[in-house]
Amino acid sequence: MGGIKAENLTFYYPGSGEPSLCGVSFGLKKGEFVTVCGKSGCGKTTLLRLLKPVISPQGNLCGSITFGEKPISELSEREQAKKIGFVMQDPDSQIVTDKVWHELAFGAESIGVEPCEMQKRIAETALYLGIHTWFEKKTSELSGGQKQLLNLASVMVMKPQILILDEPTSRLDPLSASRFLNTVYQINRQFGTTVIISEHRLEEVLPMSDRILVMDGGKIICDAPPKSAASKVHRENPEVFMSFPAPSRVAAEFTENIPLTVRGGRDWLAEYVLGKEIHKVTKTEKKFGNNALSVKNVWFRYDKNSEDILKGLTFDIKKGEVFSIVGANGSGKSTALSVIAGINRAYRGKCICDSRISMLPQNPQTLFTKNTVMEELYDLSADAANVENIMGFCGLDKLSQRHPYDLSGGEQQRLGLSKILLTKPDIILLDEPTKGLDFSFKSELGGLLKRLCENGKSVILVSHDIEFCARFSDRCAILFGGRLVSVGTPEKVFSSSNFYTTAAAKMSDGIIPGAVLPEDILEALGKKTTEKNIKRSNDKEMHKQHEPLQKPKSDFFGGIIFALFFLFVQFKLCGRYEDFRDIIFQIISIFLAFFSVICFVPQKEIVFSLSENINRSSKSRLSGAILLLLIPATALSGVYIFDDRKYYFISVLIILETLLATAVRFEKSKPPAREIVIISAMCAIAAGGRLAFFFLPQYKPMAALVIISGIAFGSERGFMVGAASSFISNFFLGQGPWTPWQMFAFGIIGFLSGLLFSRRGLRVTRLSLCIFGFLSVFVIYGGIMNPASVLMTQPKPALSMLIASYIPGIPMDLVHAFATVFFLYFIAEPMLQKLGRIKIKYDI
Repeated sequence: MGGIKAENLTFYYPGSGEPSLCGVSFGLKKGEFVTVCGKSGCGKTTLLRLLKPVISPQGNLCGSITFGEKPISELSEREQAKKIGFVMQDPDSQIVTDKVWHELAFGAESIGVEPCEMQKRIAETALYLGIHTWFEKKTSELSGGQKQLLNLASVMVMKPQILILDEPTSRLDPLSASRFLNTVYQINRQFGTTVIISEHRLEEVLPMSDRILVMDGGKIICDAPPKSAASKVHRENPEVFMSFPAPSRVAAEFTENIPLTVRGGRDWLAEYVLGKEIHKVTKTEKKFGNNALSVKNVWFRYDKNSEDILKGLTFDIKKGEVFSIVGANGSGKSTALSVIAGINRAYRGKCICDSRISMLPQNPQTLFTKNTVMEELYDLSADAANVENIMGFCGLDKLSQRHPYDLSGGEQQRLGLSKILLTKPDIILLDEPTKGLDFSFKSELGGLLKRLCENGKSVILVSHDIEFCARFSDRCAILFGGRLVSVGTPEKVFSSSNFYTTAAAKMSDGIIPGAVLPEDILEALGKKTTEKNIKRSNDKEMHKQHEPLQKPKSDFFGGIIFALFFLFVQFKLCGRYEDFRDIIFQIISIFLAFFSVICFVPQKEIVFSLSENINRSSKSRLSGAILLLLIPATALSGVYIFDDRKYYFISVLIILETLLATAVRFEKSKPPAREIVIISAMCAIAAGGRLAFFFLPQYKPMAALVIISGIAFGSERGFMVGAASSFISNFFLGQGPWTPWQMFAFGIIGFLSGLLFSRRGLRVTRLSLCIFGFLSVFVIYGGIMNPASVLMTQPKPALSMLIASYIPGIPMDLVHAFATVFFLYFIAEPMLQKLGRIKIKYDI
């Protein structure tokens, strides 16, 4: 055991026309250390997540993955947790408790490890990884490196056979990253744990690896030991080779025996320069004009009684300058940017600036508010040419219709940067802008920053990518203890540093003075640099022209037809209310008028993933019969058979009948846990919404939420949400004989919303939803609950009693109806879009 084999994997994300993985095949032997590398968006994260089904992305997967001799999909969740460990990119996304010791125990508790065994495992792991010194700390107090180490420890407590790491050092400073990777390497070598890790920074991880899987365009283009892979990729794919370590890129210009480490590069360089002329590395220092920003003696702390994060921070930024700040995790780099941007306020000192400032945060997801990449960009600019230029530069052409949250980390970074550039700022603040990006895009990003500065913009960036800072910055600084301890040109700062410096500087230290980049070494050796600003290859087929403003549409002929039916009914009835049949026809005529109005009025349709088409099969008819006939009969039985004394029993029976209707409709499809969770969440939100407005009689959002559920998930589930949320909320508001009737009334509203707004039904617009919400509450809910009050109190109810019951209920029904309109108007569109996205992402 401990091995994984993948054969011919092809994977499509929902709604994507191009595969994220295409024909991927490889194997992992027990105890191997395998590194996956490649450009941003090449499929690394998708591939790794498919190796643990419980966190696999939803989509169309072809091919097979086996764990030992067993298909990996057949592993139970407990087996997956015990045998396959996964460490994610973002340290915070994997921490679920508030204390370090509890986080270590969480996984072991979940898989049922005995308390004595669990304590032993926790103690051993904490001592081995050096966590014992901060064992009692809060997880919120840990640095980024400590959090990632804690995630690794939490996984290792469960003794996995395979350890999967998805760019675990992307948010760590160079020293923390080195320590973390060395820990992983020791786990692999000492315990025989199989390791597969994806990385962009290969200097540390490449020498540790037994094999390298190099990916490009969703395919594995090389599967070989590190040295063989370096030679092959250098020959066949120079663009991908630019992500290899600096010693490899330098030596590859002179020899086929490519070193992988700084030590190997130093040995090769020292031997190569013997007897050769070394040219002097020359750099021209750029001259700048006036200050664009001045930071004067800034002191900052997050809480009154906490320690200072910034301690007299002082520096100036010139117009047209790229200024980089490097430093360890927790040194205050991101805090400094937040103070400059005005997000946080210093309690001493000040920032002097009269220019427009825009900031790209470390987590670009905080900028995303729309449903597609295209909508995100057009939200900031209606200039199609400008948006297309930004999309082309940032490589977003093929991603225009993807949801921002479905992008990879590097792709999200590109989108966030695109939004920042569309605001046309004078000073741009970038917090870890190269996180998750490949070399080619980093080169393009650096070139863009230079061009922006040539146009008078100023850039301040903080980063762990020292080579990027050295290549594209005019000045660099090292932040330590809340102060800048070294400020100057990249050559001055990094050539005099031992640890916070580039791999090229370490490689050439004492051999080529002043070299901090691979091209500096090549220049000194008389070789023209080959490290060009590699342009990302864009697909020739551009994205379709986007219309920023969707033109409202109207269904004129449909409105005429509904209006004629309405007039016909009114002509036949002539205002009669002689029997119950006349009342039913009058209600129908009201709905016909409603349909006519929403057809005539031009409206912008709400775009989201609708419920499935209504299937007129025998099962759907049986399901509808249960909901529309059996359930009201059950409610009536509570009045005339059980004499209202068993309303709890009747309510539970209605819930069971609702489940029966769903089971009949979806007999052969087992609903996945994620679908049950979402429906349960909608029930909880609807019930909670009703409780939240308990102090306003009848002013509740519950009917609006039930309507939204029916539209998003279909008739049966809409009925279920209406019935269940009514039953649950009455536990707090008061149960009684009215509960079964409320369950049926809200359920019918949910059922009709799913029926009428199906793919072949009414268009989903704000107007249509508001009119439907008003009529459904005023006519249906009031039409059930008001007569129900007569049925529950009168032994021999007459039609005149039922009709008369409407009159005293009209004021409250109007309040309820207008409240439903209010909530539908404001929450329907965002909720339907979010639910539609969830349906697509999780394949519901």
